[in-house]
Amino acid sequence: MTIKSADWRIQLGFGVALAILLAVGVFSIHSIVVFSENNLWVTHTHEVLGDLQELGFAAKSIESSSRGFALTGEQSELSEYRKSRTSAEHHADSLSHATQDNPVQQRELPTLEGLLAQRIQFAESVINLRQANGLDAAIKEIQTGHDNQISDKLNTEVGKMRDEELSLLKQRTVDSATHLSATKNILLLGTLFGLLITAAAGWSVRRDNARRALAEEALRAGEEQHRMDLSEVRDYSIYSLDPQGRIMTWNAGAERIKGYRAEEIIGQNYSLFFLPEDIASGRPEEILRIAAANGRHEEQGLRVRKDGSRFLATATFAAMHDSTGKLRGFSKITRDLSEAKDSEAKYRGLMEAAPDAMVVVNQAGDIVLLNVQAEKKFGYRRDELLGQKVKNIIPEGFAERLIADDARSAADALAQQIGTGIELSGRRKDGSTFPLELMLSPLESAEGILVTAAIRDISVRKAAEQHVVQMEGRYRGLLEAAPDAMVVVNQAGDIVLLNVQAEKKF
Repeated sequence: MTIKSADWRIQLGFGVALAILLAVGVFSIHSIVVFSENNLWVTHTHEVLGDLQELGFAAKSIESSSRGFALTGEQSELSEYRKSRTSAEHHADSLSHATQDNPVQQRELPTLEGLLAQRIQFAESVINLRQANGLDAAIKEIQTGHDNQISDKLNTEVGKMRDEELSLLKQRTVDSATHLSATKNILLLGTLFGLLITAAAGWSVRRDNARRALAEEALRAGEEQHRMDLSEVRDYSIYSLDPQGRIMTWNAGAERIKGYRAEEIIGQNYSLFFLPEDIASGRPEEILRIAAANGRHEEQGLRVRKDGSRFLATATFAAMHDSTGKLRGFSKITRDLSEAKDSEAKYRGLMEAAPDAMVVVNQAGDIVLLNVQAEKKFGYRRDELLGQKVKNIIPEGFAERLIADDARSAADALAQQIGTGIELSGRRKDGSTFPLELMLSPLESAEGILVTAAIRDISVRKAAEQHVVQMEGRYRGLLEAAPDAMVVVNQAGDIVLLNVQAEKKF
């Protein structure tokens, strides 16, 4: 009886143990399935965050490349704009598909797509103005501030959607951690009845953790690839700063333009690129304060290379924040403008060496360049003529040659009308006029078609011609006053002149 009772108790205990182990197994399997699903949702959330980040980068690139084209007219800027636009549209489409399970994000998506369309439309407007009307028109459009308003709204919308995803990521991570904790607790109790079940469940948990680690590693690899892509850009100096201005990343363009290798410059303060007087006045720190306050700052000025040489550059600063709004640092893009300035300086040198007055005019009839001979000839200082209409100094005939009607392009109009030896009248600053002769040449530039005019004062020649006319008039008077018939004949025997007496005689 005792043996039977003991067997019964053993069997009962074994049965209870089996029941507990079975319950532990069922609960463990359920928890693992839920944990795996949570991990899949976590990975999905990372993918959505990646699309939002790439969309933000592409939108910023659309803005910077369209502005770069407006400033320089370089086709490489236009190519970069088109590439960025394609990337932005791709990631917007990816977001549309990835957030179909989230009604909150689906409600925000039309606003994001509308702002992206405005971002692209404004960039297209700046590019078209630059191509059609030149630098001034494009700059005027940018200075309206509409560009920055769109960027602020787009950044806000991206931030709102990113916050939603981060909130989901946090909740899903908490859920995953909760299920993991419950599973561990049950497995800990289950170890009293079987180490094998505990080990199997632990292995399953470790396997799921490994999967999540692989997903996170893939995300980090994608981010690293993006940084590598930026590092290969050579036309722009692109690097990032911490909140104190210390350099954290460095691309190939920065090495080419600044002259420093990455291992030399990372960790240094970016103020070493500034002139000594700018450093003394605290300009580097002031720029970071402005960028942190406004989110963005652009300026143009002189910078210093590693070898001490100076160059003219345009720089764009953008503040970077984490999910809580805390400042993480700044991204900085710099473009070397010295090559364009060198070309302009050479052209100016050729103009200044010319013996005639030289004036360069755009299609709108505005004077964009002139030499010292033009200053002397018309009596103006250079700053008084730059940006003024050419009609102020050549009232009639010149500006009309620059205007194309609706049926012709500007190039066709110039081809039909531009020539040499055009005689017009010039007007000096004091109001006096003088005869001049123009030689016009069209010049294609990044700002569109410009016209170079060589202006020669022909006052002496006109005076000589007038003298000849006067002498001829006097000679004719003498012929008419003669009492006899008078005939003037050339070497070929042709009559070239006669008086009234000859008419009457013959």
